[in-house]
Amino acid sequence: MVIRNPRLRQAAQAAASTLVMLAAWQVASFFFPEYLFPPVQTIALRTFGIFSDPTLLLEVLSTAARIFGGLFGAFILGALLAVVIGRSPFIESYFTPVLVFLQGIPALSWW
Repeated sequence: MVIRNPRLRQAAQAAASTLVMLAAWQVASFFFPEYLFPPVQTIALRTFGIFSDPTLLLEVLSTAARIFGGLFGAFILGALLAVVIGRSPFIESYFTPVLVFLQGIPALSWW
C-alpha cells in the first residue's frame, strides 16, 4: 500500500517507528530487570497516574521548570560569553585554555 499524502505518510512512519520501539522495549523487559526495562504496560499506567494526580503532576512540572530554567540560563551565559570572547582577542587568550580544559571533563563528573 502506497500512501500518497505526505503528511499521512509521515504520520504512518512515525507510528510504525514508535510501535517498533515499544515492541523492542517490551522484548527487552523480558530479559532485563524491571528497574532497567519496566514493561510498557507499567510505564503507561504510571504515566497515566502522574497525569491524573495533581500532586504528582505539580512535582513533574516543577522539576521540568527547574530543568528548563537551568538550560535557559546556560544558553544565555554561553551566548554572552561567546560574544565577549569573539569580540576580544585579549579575553579569548584568557578564556580559551579554561574552556578547552572544561570540555575534557565528562558531564556526569560534574555531579
